[in-house]
Amino acid sequence: VVANSLDYNGGDFRWNCGSSTAFRGIYKINADGTADSNFSVNLAINGPAIPTIFDIDNSGNIYIGGPINTINGTVVTPWRLYKINSTGAFVKEYSGFNSSVLDCKLTPDYKLAVGGKFTSYGTYKVGYFIILNTDGTIFSCCDPSVDTFPDVEFSPDSGCGSAATPLSVTFSV
Repeated sequence: VVANSLDYNGGDFRWNCGSSTAFRGIYKINADGTADSNFSVNLAINGPAIPTIFDIDNSGNIYIGGPINTINGTVVTPWRLYKINSTGAFVKEYSGFNSSVLDCKLTPDYKLAVGGKFTSYGTYKVGYFIILNTDGTIFSCCDPSVDTFPDVEFSPDSGCGSAATPLSVTFSV
């Protein structure tokens, strides 16, 4: 993911030109190709899967997910949505999901469009998709406690909307 001329990467890497030193997690590369020494995030990752960088906001906050057990020593629930800041410090776990978060994108007005295997968020039944404010509250047009819902149309770009075949989502309010 590229933001403000900085490249953020998540994965399983060999560091220092192919050395045997492995790096699993998230790192930030400066525009000149060097590692950003001001960015540090320590992730404890469960299993062979890797963390995913979903999106980055204008403030440099990074929205991530995956099989993460701890972020900088803070215990979190794996496969949820988390926010870290531009230096890698843990900010927040969006803990209301009852199952895995698989994707999250920021909307043009900085809401979090979140999809996954979850069927509820907090006490609300939501069915695999929800729009949140960045503080974790449900965006008012999508709050199940009120009667006004946008029409949401899911259409696979090709196939059935798996990771290899993303869904496109259209909203009309």
